Amino acid sequence: MGADETETIEADIKAEDNHLHNIENNKTVEVWTKFTFPGRQGKYDNYIWTWHNFTGIDYDERKNQEEILEFEGHEWDENVDSENNNFDYLMGADLDFTVSETVEQLEKWGHWFSEMTKIDGFRLDAIKHIDFKYFDKWLEQRAKQLDKKLFIVGEYWSEDLGKLEHYLEQSGDKIQLFDVPLHFNLKEASSTNGEFDMRTLFDNTLTASQPELSVTFVDNHDTQEGQALQSWIPAWFKEHAYSLILLRKKGTPTVFWGDLYGIPSHNVNPVGDNLRTMIALRKGSEFLRENDYFDHPDIIGWTNILKIDNKEYGLSCILTNKNGGSKYMIIDKAYAGKVYIDLFGRHEIPITLDQNGGAEF
Repeated sequence: MGADETETIEADIKAEDNHLHNIENNKTVEVWTKFTFPGRQGKYDNYIWTWHNFTGIDYDERKNQEEILEFEGHEWDENVDSENNNFDYLMGADLDFTVSETVEQLEKWGHWFSEMTKIDGFRLDAIKHIDFKYFDKWLEQRAKQLDKKLFIVGEYWSEDLGKLEHYLEQSGDKIQLFDVPLHFNLKEASSTNGEFDMRTLFDNTLTASQPELSVTFVDNHDTQEGQALQSWIPAWFKEHAYSLILLRKKGTPTVFWGDLYGIPSHNVNPVGDNLRTMIALRKGSEFLRENDYFDHPDIIGWTNILKIDNKEYGLSCILTNKNGGSKYMIIDKAYAGKVYIDLFGRHEIPITLDQNGGAEF
C-alpha cells in the first residue's frame, strides 16, 4: 500500500466470493503499483517496485472503482487457504512469490531489519494468505543470521483445526500458531447461558493435538468489539479463560494488553489483580504434573504440582459456566494434611487435604 506512482496495465477482474472466477478478461486498468521511495533517496536500496512484483490489487484508479484485479501474466499462489476458492489476495498490492526479484528484496529487507533490531522472534500476520512454504527458507536465514533460536508465531485465523495442522505440515513445523479454535470454544462457553459442555473445552484445538506448537490466547486486538474478527469474551468469564491457558501446562500462553491494562476508549476495564497473580504463577513456575477433572458439563477442574524456586507446591483450579458447586479433586497423596487457601480470596475458609491428598473444593 502507499505506492508513489500508478501504472497502466492489463488485468482480469475476479469475483469477490470466488477469486478464481473471471468476471471480465484483459481489462485496461490504472493501478498504484510503482514504489520509488523518493524520500529515501536510495539510502538503503535503489530497487524500483513495479506491477511485475505483484499478483494483483483491488482498485482501478482510472475508474475510481474497487474490484479484485489479477494482473496479466500472474496468478494467485495455489498453496494458500481455500476460502473464496483461493484466499491469496487479501488487500493492497499482493506480492508475487514466483518473481525472483520480489523474493530477493524480501530477503534483503529481512536481513536489514533483523540486523537493525536484533529481535528474538516474529509474529507473522495473516499467514493463510501467504504461500504456505514461503517462510520456511526466510526464517531459516533469519535464525542463521541472528545465531539463535527464534520464537515464531503465526496468525492463521480459522476455527478449522485441520487447516491449522495442514499449515504446520506444509511449513515444516517451524512456526507455532495461535490456537484460534480454543478461542472460539472459550467464546461459546462464555456466551451460551451455561449450555456449553465444559468437558469439551479443549476438543478440536491445537493445544490438545499439538501443544508444543500451540500459542494460546483469550482475546486480541482483532477480536475486540467493533473489529473485523469481533468475538470478544465477556468480562465475567475472563478469569476462567485465563486460568485455562496460564495455569495449565500445555501451550504457550499470551495475554492481551487490553485485558491487562484495560481499553479506556471502549470502556473496557482491566481483568484485575487475579490476572497478574496468574501471570506471576506461570512465569515463576515449572509445571511438573497435572490431573484433569473434566467430568461434569458445568463444573470442571484440575490439579497441578508446580516447582517454584526448587520447591514443589500443589495447586487446585475449579471453574463453572453455570451454577456454583463443588468437586472432589486429589492434588497428591504426599500433600495429605496440608492446608489450602483460595489464592483469589473469594473463599475465606481454608481447606485441609485428606489422607489421599484430596478435598472437596
